[in-house]
Amino acid sequence: MKTIAIVLGFGAALLCNVARAGEIPAAQAGLWFCQSIQSDPTAKLYASDVFGGTFDGSEVKHAFADLLKTKHGLTVQVSCSMAYDTPGIREKLDADHQRWFTQIRNGGGTVVETHWTFEPAQIRIAYECFGGAQHMNGTARVSTYFYTDPIEMAGSQQDQLGLAWDAYLGNLHPGWMFAGAQGCTRLPNDPAQRQAVIDSNAARWKSLNAEMVRVNWTFSPVQASADDNAPSVFCQALRPDNKDWYVTPVFAAATAAEGTAAMNAWRTYLKNIKDPDGYMVADSYLSGCDGPGPAKAMKRQRAARYEQIRDGGGRVVEVPWTFGGATNASAAPPAGDGTAAAAPPQAAATASSTSAAGQVYQCSMGSFGGNYLTPGFTSTKDLSTIIADWQAYVRKAHPVQGVVRSNCMATTQKAAAAGLAGPGFTREDWSD
Repeated sequence: MKTIAIVLGFGAALLCNVARAGEIPAAQAGLWFCQSIQSDPTAKLYASDVFGGTFDGSEVKHAFADLLKTKHGLTVQVSCSMAYDTPGIREKLDADHQRWFTQIRNGGGTVVETHWTFEPAQIRIAYECFGGAQHMNGTARVSTYFYTDPIEMAGSQQDQLGLAWDAYLGNLHPGWMFAGAQGCTRLPNDPAQRQAVIDSNAARWKSLNAEMVRVNWTFSPVQASADDNAPSVFCQALRPDNKDWYVTPVFAAATAAEGTAAMNAWRTYLKNIKDPDGYMVADSYLSGCDGPGPAKAMKRQRAARYEQIRDGGGRVVEVPWTFGGATNASAAPPAGDGTAAAAPPQAAATASSTSAAGQVYQCSMGSFGGNYLTPGFTSTKDLSTIIADWQAYVRKAHPVQGVVRSNCMATTQKAAAAGLAGPGFTREDWSD
């Protein structure tokens, strides 16, 4: 996925490097063979036939061990190996095994050819699926741990289980879940061992005083859609304090050039909008478009950011705008998402953030030598000119500190006064 513009400030710090012991490994395609592990050269060897298929090796091994226990009364270690199925390999493996068996028998040992092959549809295997997250609830950081009861399913479906669980969590809380803290673990048959695995999965989250949430989830394979991979984009604008987030639907954009064109059109559209505090969105917000990327992934990315902003106490404004769409030509601002006050109508707004009366601005400079903030002032100049003038002033007035993190933003006199009254800044009486 190519990111047209990076929008900073989304989400909260999350846990990382969470172990996923027992996670379902990827299935591999090839020719398989299983055997018991001999304690000494003369110990009885149990061997399967060579069989082909796409399997999870741990399940093949588990199933062969279960066969030896139920049919032959043995609790022994087993190993299973896989070779790529190229022409002549099966015949070579069969011949090599027979020569090996003959050597064991000639040396006084015993070989039991079980003629077993793995049939996953006939094997029931139990799993537990789980997912943990740290997320924001207003200004508080909280932890939540989701888990299922043991899920019994045919071995032939195991490769779909992790995908289905990930999709479920993504629909439940797309902005909470993150890679490394979710998965599905195969459970032992022994009740005590099974509970030990379940407790181990939850232990980290209990230590964080997480809310433990049991979900009544039923596995069903994920159904792919023909539109999932259609190249798509969505556009957004985030206020630097994360208070307001304007976001469009996901819409089609096949190339990076189309994504760039959409971003330029989106930023032009934003010039018609002031937020409820009077900030001009085009000048004051971090804006851009994400994509192009597969439509399914872009929708999930958008949903995740939506939830992160809302749970952090921000206001989300759904903007009915798409590049080249019917709403693209409209100068009307968004109507809000129904859960917070919408941006006030700006029917008379112009394509510029300034007017004959001027726009209120405030400038700041943060440095190791001091942090400075101007009062609010009114100017008819554009924002880029004001920033350049402010930086030139700082170079002369504070040569020791230099221009470090200096910036200006469109604001209101009320907001500028509130910022100046806050701690940490020294008043700098400058206006452009």
